[in-house]
Amino acid sequence: MLILGINTVGDACEAALVRDGAVVAELSEPMQQGHDARLAPLVQKLMVDAGTAFAALDRIAVVVGPGSFTGVRVGVAFARGLALSLDKPAVGVTSLEALEGLPREGNVLGLLLAKRRPPERTWWIQRIAGGRGIEEPGEADEAAVRAIAAQPGALCGAIASLGSVLNLHQRESAPTAAAAACFVARLPDRDLPPPSPVYVRKPDATPMRSGRPMSLRPAVISDAADLSRLHAAAFDDGWSKDDFATWLARAEAMAIVGGDRDAVAFGLALAAGADAELLTIATGQDQRRAGWGRRIFEALDTEAVNRGLERWVLEVAGNNLPAISLYRSSGFVEIGVRKAYYRTRDGRVDALVMSRKVGPAGRQAGA
Repeated sequence: MLILGINTVGDACEAALVRDGAVVAELSEPMQQGHDARLAPLVQKLMVDAGTAFAALDRIAVVVGPGSFTGVRVGVAFARGLALSLDKPAVGVTSLEALEGLPREGNVLGLLLAKRRPPERTWWIQRIAGGRGIEEPGEADEAAVRAIAAQPGALCGAIASLGSVLNLHQRESAPTAAAAACFVARLPDRDLPPPSPVYVRKPDATPMRSGRPMSLRPAVISDAADLSRLHAAAFDDGWSKDDFATWLARAEAMAIVGGDRDAVAFGLALAAGADAELLTIATGQDQRRAGWGRRIFEALDTEAVNRGLERWVLEVAGNNLPAISLYRSSGFVEIGVRKAYYRTRDGRVDALVMSRKVGPAGRQAGA
């Protein structure tokens, strides 16, 4: 059986070929962004170097998270598209099930670093038995991780991030494309998990005026029409569906949608070097002043922390007083002005350039 493994959830773009449980070829390129541009060429090179045709593949394994929202989306979308074109199954493997060297016997706690900056560090965890996850991945703080690690069993994953020995049976590891493909090689045809993204975060829920909870999730390309609708209702020069589809397809994009069945608010940002550039936040007219903007920015800030970004920057129209109030209360300070930058129905207005640090430190004072 020949399996292609794909992993884009971390700081590398990876692909591997596994034949009958043995790795025959693998490629890895370190990167924190740009997976969407490099994944297809990397897979093509892997297949050419191995002298293997795509038609020879039996299964496609893809790491589905938890990890970078954008990286998860890129890998899953590519695997689904390739599987559809080849009429072969795409199989989802969690980041914890795809840990290199994961013990295939006994009980194991898989863990990976989620939030990386003290004092709010957290870890993604998953209980694994016989080399297979027995529960969905979750997120836990250090105290919870140490408590679980004290129970019988082995540990595998980002052990060093905790700074001390937790267990006599522990292995430092990270997810790889090869490990994901080997995992899928062991699965029977009747038990192939779908390539569904696994996005893990602490519950994003606070009461709305209607009494319903706020539901937040990463935006996907199919949300483009809803985002365009909301943006056009909020701004004079709204962006088109195609504009949003282009943004959402980029690996640098960070996008959050608020709402249950229908999108009622969203935020879009872009990773640029060490900066996180906040492009826009928009809320449906009937949901304004309900707290959506603040909750969406907090979710974007969490993703910026996970990506290791350092500073937020944004531009906001000088007459957009609700947005300016939100940003100032979130720790942003003004660092410049662009004269007559925005075109509105009432003529041109200045843009305020604002900035703050990424993460909890930025909530108290801007950068």
